[in-house]
Amino acid sequence: MPVVAENRVAEFVERIRATYSSEAEARRLTELYRQAEPESTSLLERASAFVRERIGRTGSGDEGPPHVPQEVSADDDPDPLFNFTPLPGRARESYAYKPVSGRILYLLNNSRPYHNGGYAIRAHGIIKALQQQGIDVIPVLRPGYPADNFKDVRADNIVDVDGVSYRFLLQDANRYEMRRDQYAKIYEAELLKLVRKLRPAVLHAASFHFNAHAALKVREKFGTPVIYEVRGLSLLVDMSIGRGTDKRHPKMLPSWSRLLEFHEEVEVAKAADHLLCITGAMASLFQSLGVPAERCSLLLNAAEGKIVEAVRGPRRKSSSGTAGSGKTIGYFGSIQFYEGLDDLCSAIEILAEERPDLNVKALIIGDGRYEVTLKNRIESSPHRDHIQFHGRVSHEQIERYFEECDAMVYPRKSFPVTEFVSPLKPLEPMALGIPVISSDVAALKEIVLDGKTGFTFKAGVPRELAKTIASVLTDEAATATVVENARSYVQRERTWLRTTELLPQLYRRLETQKRVRRRWLPI
Repeated sequence: MPVVAENRVAEFVERIRATYSSEAEARRLTELYRQAEPESTSLLERASAFVRERIGRTGSGDEGPPHVPQEVSADDDPDPLFNFTPLPGRARESYAYKPVSGRILYLLNNSRPYHNGGYAIRAHGIIKALQQQGIDVIPVLRPGYPADNFKDVRADNIVDVDGVSYRFLLQDANRYEMRRDQYAKIYEAELLKLVRKLRPAVLHAASFHFNAHAALKVREKFGTPVIYEVRGLSLLVDMSIGRGTDKRHPKMLPSWSRLLEFHEEVEVAKAADHLLCITGAMASLFQSLGVPAERCSLLLNAAEGKIVEAVRGPRRKSSSGTAGSGKTIGYFGSIQFYEGLDDLCSAIEILAEERPDLNVKALIIGDGRYEVTLKNRIESSPHRDHIQFHGRVSHEQIERYFEECDAMVYPRKSFPVTEFVSPLKPLEPMALGIPVISSDVAALKEIVLDGKTGFTFKAGVPRELAKTIASVLTDEAATATVVENARSYVQRERTWLRTTELLPQLYRRLETQKRVRRRWLPI
């Protein structure tokens, strides 16, 4: 990882630890809510104590010994809301449960055909790659999905999509309308029924923590090894857009529920038999919070096989009217403030004024909460005709829009979510032979290496972005070399078959280790 990006990641790691772990911040949080909601004082004091004890007292000036899990008996009555630490109890081998060798249950938060975002695309790509490698993988969706996401939509028990059979659990469990402990018990019961029927050898739970929690409860019963795959943290998004924080506090102090959710993620990651992280930056965060490096691996994003094998046709002019009349810079994705699209618009305005000969236009495809603000900002610009919005399109339609673009840009600002979480987006244009320009945030720098697989600029600096765009469009020889390198890199290192190569061996190792039932306390 480049030094600048590495330093930023280290800074964010310390900021997260300090903000969400320090005794001083915990005291401020409790005091804030004592004033606003007196009836919540007892609950929040317990939350503050939990924060101090589990992660440490960063910055408190009163360093104490690290928290050590204590052994408990079955008669103990642990706090059901805040004690997430897996306690060893008596390690006993489970003889009654006979797993099917090589069978994997893959627990997911959402999937196709109901979602087509990055989470669902990544899951489908991993499953297809595992199938190609001969792995008996069975994807299972959490209870309540998709009914709790879409009105009047209920899934059948099994839904087939492109050769993948997705299994759906109880549809009447609405995660958003139930207490967390109630939902956790329903999930545990539903998963135990399925495990008794299918008898998997390994449970592979993808984000978020409630998937891992249910898997750990099964391990407690049968000794089935658990892998937790961290794809993102809602806390990082909240820190980046101000959601999940208490706006009455001048420092945007996180609400206690967000704070606890983050610690749930940390505790299930520490309790799992193995942790898979989406980026090196994410791995560094969890290792700093107590996950041993030897139990942590990277499961990187990749491009779909059909994209990698595709040959890009000639650039064409379409109904949007961008191609064929100057140069088109594309952005396809969510329209959020941290994506840096205001910087892209500023860069296009700079080029319109200083390099009118290039006639550069931006084509923005997608939607999001920052869309209205961005459009209002552009409406007053004298160069608004150089920036076009096309709304959301299906994943299947994206390829035809790639044909309109001379380059793709990912101008993310430096925020926790952009430094730690990698998007799928840059890999597809790289595979198709389209130049990729990105900011120098850490997660993108793991994919886009300046002058090798793409072109980077300093995050948050529109003039540098404008300069990079102009260079890419005018220096055709250098751009062609980088484009070819990028395409070769994706074909060699960033297909789902390549990035999932570690999984069959990991599954076998966990399956053959001694199975023990370790105590995991409920939410």
